Amino acid sequence: MTTSKKPAVRLLMLAAVVAFLAAVIAAFVVIRSFTPRSTAPVAGKRAPDKVYAARGAIRMMASPGKPTSQLVIEHEPVNDFENADGTRGMASMSMPFMTGAAVSLAGLAVGDAVGFDLAVWYGRDGKTVDSYAITRIEKLPKGTELHFGAAAPTLGTPAGK
Repeated sequence: MTTSKKPAVRLLMLAAVVAFLAAVIAAFVVIRSFTPRSTAPVAGKRAPDKVYAARGAIRMMASPGKPTSQLVIEHEPVNDFENADGTRGMASMSMPFMTGAAVSLAGLAVGDAVGFDLAVWYGRDGKTVDSYAITRIEKLPKGTELHFGAAAPTLGTPAGK
């Protein structure tokens, strides 16, 4: 190799290393954006700040042995949910849920209507949700009608006001 080609080779190698590092960082960012925030309960450290009664339909079951599988429930509006801005109400949506240690999913299947308790741990600032989990779940009778849509908060003083 001639001396005139060495700087070009070094430059190409440096460009390849920079491109590789950029790809690794980009992959991390993409994976992180598709990975839900930890919904692991802070329960071991403290009791939940709020517990909301909710109903919904199971859309995906967690599968033992598949660490990326999750329990996903499309829930009805949670009218009394306290939002970070002090307003109330959470519209229907599909959400992934962790379950408390004492919660069994035995006998439940995709499509089942369920009633559950949604425990929420707010951040120290009181404006963010640190984590959430289902602390109780039960199968509702076959034919139970669920209603999805916007929340209809109850009248009264907004949370935190």
